[in-house]
Amino acid sequence: MRVVYFDEVKYDPAQGQNYYWLCALIVNEEQIWRLEKSMSELSQRIFGTSIPLITNEFHASSIVANHSQYKFLQIEGRKSLLKELVDILDSDAEIRKVVIQIDPEKIVSSSISLEREGFRHLLERVEMELKELRCPGIMIGDLENKESTKLFVQALSSSRQNGTTGLQFGRKLEHLLDTVHFTSSHYSRMLQLADFHAWLRQASYRVKYATGHHLRSEVHTYAQEKQNALRLHRRKIWPSDETWYRK
Repeated sequence: MRVVYFDEVKYDPAQGQNYYWLCALIVNEEQIWRLEKSMSELSQRIFGTSIPLITNEFHASSIVANHSQYKFLQIEGRKSLLKELVDILDSDAEIRKVVIQIDPEKIVSSSISLEREGFRHLLERVEMELKELRCPGIMIGDLENKESTKLFVQALSSSRQNGTTGLQFGRKLEHLLDTVHFTSSHYSRMLQLADFHAWLRQASYRVKYATGHHLRSEVHTYAQEKQNALRLHRRKIWPSDETWYRK
């Protein structure tokens, strides 16, 4: 069986975030053990404890912005921490990575939910990976707010019943089990790694196509030099069809 840890990056053009992202890591139990061990060892060195707490959560955007628990780190310390997270993500070539990138400016209909459509695309790509792996999987996400939680749960329930109707492949979901499960990310090192995966993907895109924050740019360059950190197994940029473009 595989566990699918996923996280999102919200659409926020005022902050230079012009896309909505959903990113997932697909891993087995042995990979979880190894990755959790690496994350816990990093926490022990940085914070003096390996127990997952809100005060030692690895949250990439907070590291970059020097928020809360990272204020004791100077710029070089925060840069080093981000690079160590790159190393952990790079450490296993068999981690399956999925990225969905939604462009709201190309969506015609104002009734379309970015979160719902993005999640349905994510389900479709995850299903393709699980089918290739020939094993079932279960979804775990960050418990951030009730609205998103309800939306994702309903989207999976509907898609398991009816397939991803209306999307590119319109697949039946034959490998995803049960419902979407949620927990607070500060209790899950794997959700924290999924958060970093999502941050790294959008940061790499912003470095390539927009003015890059110096810390973001350096971490992106470091990740580019690795074999696996930026490697993707499935990706979807949507909309891509001209009928979805604004007139």
